[in-house]
Amino acid sequence: MMHVAGLAGFERGSLTPAWCALLALLLLSSAGSVRGGEADAPGPAQPDKAPVTSAVSLEDDLTKLTLEDLTEMEVTSVSRRPGQKLFDAPAAVTVLTPEDIRRTGHQHLPELLRLVPGMHIGRSNAMRWAVTARGFSDTFNPAMLAQIDGRTIYSPFFAGVFWIAQDTVLEDLERVEAIRGPGATQWGANAVNGIISYTTKSAQDTQGLLVSGGGGNTEGGFGTVRFGGKAAEDLHYRVYAKIQEHASFDTGDPDYSDDWQRWQTGARFDWAPRDGADTVTWQGDVYGVERAGSSLRAPNAAAGTDGEDIDDEHYGGYNALARWTHKLGEENQTQVQVYYDYFQAKAPHNEEGRGSVLRAAHGTIDLDFQHSLRLDARQRLVYGLNYRTVDLEIQNGWIVDFDPSGRRTHAISGFIQDTITAIPDKLDFTVGAKLEHNSISNFEYQPSLKATLAPHKDHLLWGSVSRAVRVPSLFENDATLLVGVAAPGVPVPALPNRALEPEELWAFEAGYRTHPYSWFSLYLAAFHNRYDDLIGTRLISALPPAFKLVNNERAHSSGVELTATFQPFDPWRLTATYSHLDAWSTESGSDDSAPRHQFHVRSYLDLPHDLELNAALYHAGSVQRFKIPEYWRADLGIVWRPVKDLELSVWGQNLLEDEHEEFRDDGIATRSRGRVPRSVYAKLVWRW
Repeated sequence: MMHVAGLAGFERGSLTPAWCALLALLLLSSAGSVRGGEADAPGPAQPDKAPVTSAVSLEDDLTKLTLEDLTEMEVTSVSRRPGQKLFDAPAAVTVLTPEDIRRTGHQHLPELLRLVPGMHIGRSNAMRWAVTARGFSDTFNPAMLAQIDGRTIYSPFFAGVFWIAQDTVLEDLERVEAIRGPGATQWGANAVNGIISYTTKSAQDTQGLLVSGGGGNTEGGFGTVRFGGKAAEDLHYRVYAKIQEHASFDTGDPDYSDDWQRWQTGARFDWAPRDGADTVTWQGDVYGVERAGSSLRAPNAAAGTDGEDIDDEHYGGYNALARWTHKLGEENQTQVQVYYDYFQAKAPHNEEGRGSVLRAAHGTIDLDFQHSLRLDARQRLVYGLNYRTVDLEIQNGWIVDFDPSGRRTHAISGFIQDTITAIPDKLDFTVGAKLEHNSISNFEYQPSLKATLAPHKDHLLWGSVSRAVRVPSLFENDATLLVGVAAPGVPVPALPNRALEPEELWAFEAGYRTHPYSWFSLYLAAFHNRYDDLIGTRLISALPPAFKLVNNERAHSSGVELTATFQPFDPWRLTATYSHLDAWSTESGSDDSAPRHQFHVRSYLDLPHDLELNAALYHAGSVQRFKIPEYWRADLGIVWRPVKDLELSVWGQNLLEDEHEEFRDDGIATRSRGRVPRSVYAKLVWRW
């Protein structure tokens, strides 16, 4: 069992000296490695070895990709088999390249997802985001699965992602795959409305020294140091450290502060022998997040008030992952992966220091095996096994009471997926299923059937039917939550329910892709989702009042998503997306937690004299649940490369208005409304 005090070193006040020392040591070791590499450089040439590609040349290559090259990009999240092309994937998937990441100016992982049609990104304050696909938005969205380099960042505790605690070096991202729609057959329970997969580059592709930094009125100050080197003939590595401070949003409440500081450091090693049959990866990260000031509110039953200020929030954790990929043939490979992930969340005390609101820690061990192979000319098979165990330990506070305060859960699952070619180069069918047994809901099955039809090499139709489930979280199973007070000494609790059934989705999807000209591509997706056994609340006692979590809701949603990319000439690329959503639930009728209409257009323009002009325009419809009006947002960035290895940029975001509201926390710990302000920041990236 874990100890909640295990991250005591992450407390406020211990970061700055340690971090300065860490950065200094990293810079010194990096400089020493560079000098050592120069001393070892003389020697015989090795023409049979491919030269190491620097980050600079790799990014230069990516900016020159044609639209046809982009459609040929490999995606791995849809079928979990290597070699599948984006154009042929039977799912509503968007791939963000390093060019998209660099040329849109976003500095946080959830902000990148604004580029994806059908996804709603609503920032409720400086450190919280609602990230969802196809409706039913929530700050902790239980129906979206997210991962970084194959490591799940979905929390089994709250059933959602603590986005403020998730980060990586943005310059090291190889791609972001965002799938709207279920992927439970491949990834298991909780991959209901979508999957987000962040993949970083190999250590071989991040050689040399990178230093980046900058600051602005809201982004505060941020800095990254990353060094990649070669430890042996076939062994490459990189180490990094980054730190960031973010200013508080202006909410009109002088007692409200949501500024935060985050630090993170990590390393990656990649071993790839010359024969190309094996690849071994090891990587790990350590991080901490601090938030100070009167940031949250919670009920105080003793005082009979609904709003008592809570000081400080702290998040921290570490992780380690190892992965071995072995190629048995041209389309035959196995992969074994294991990781450990530890996460801690603390909201320690109120202004008088009375008690703890909540301290929670969980450690996850995950072991995964998969094998992909071609059976014959018409069949490609992927199958795998997974085991996961989670240890949870809680220090209860006055608003949350877990019973028991410590728990260990287990889940074991297997999946199989067979792609059958009915007509070569024309018609494929994919059938698969995931079987799982877990400690919370026992046995689950999640099947899918998909088909692709290519009437012409530049046109593809696809469709799918699938079932996915969302397993109740440990919070919903074990935690009594204080949701309000009826009078002094009369609390209003929401009681847990260990008899909860999993939430169920049946999804029906169809799509069309075309690339009729070298300068134009069009992607279209449509869907209809039917949800059953959604978890809601029921009043079980009027005096004293009390609620209980029950499976008492149903819902459905339908919509369309469109992406069009236009490149009239080589230096200019224009991408536009649009999504429409209709959603309904038994709780509120028409779902009003996400906009019905969303639109965005972005432009990448290369100018003479090594200049770039990047612009984006976003529109989101109203969020009726919180009476948030529609908003328009414009971002503009100018990038200049005075020399090959140096990049200078200035970015303006939310330029059309002083501030706007996007989303609102709907929980008991909501302190105030956050409004996203206009911001300007400058950034420098230097590679050597």
